[in-house]
Amino acid sequence: AATVRVGQWFGQRNWAEIRQAAWVSVGMAIAFTAVMTLILLSRLPQIIGLYLDIDDPVNAEVVGASMVLMTVAAFGQILDGIQRTANGVLQGLQDTRMPMLMGAIAYWGIGLAMSYLLGFHTPLQGAGVWIGYYTGTLGAAIAFVWRFQRLMFKKN
Repeated sequence: AATVRVGQWFGQRNWAEIRQAAWVSVGMAIAFTAVMTLILLSRLPQIIGLYLDIDDPVNAEVVGASMVLMTVAAFGQILDGIQRTANGVLQGLQDTRMPMLMGAIAYWGIGLAMSYLLGFHTPLQGAGVWIGYYTGTLGAAIAFVWRFQRLMFKKN
């Protein structure tokens, strides 16, 4: 939706509406993913209970690990919503080459390196892999929002 809205205004060269469409889109992504995060966090045992008997002592270790991983993923979806929406905004501006390079650096440079370090060289293990991944996602989100701001600064 962000791509289409921004793209429509870009075709008309209406910079004020581009800004509004972009920020409303990112804001809605943050709001929606924050609400979904709260719902997910408030129902973790019930969700895990769909797959495992959480009261069975045999499953205690897996249930504990699942709680940690799902908590990390719940917060990570907010970052993912921001970066995906900001990337969509840039696509609406027909800016794809630089975001691709930024994404590659964020995911392969930052995310993969952090996943490896946190997952295999700290006690975080599996959660460290996810935290590393979301560190890369955060890097992409920051880069895409920065890129949008930079492109809009030129249009004043």
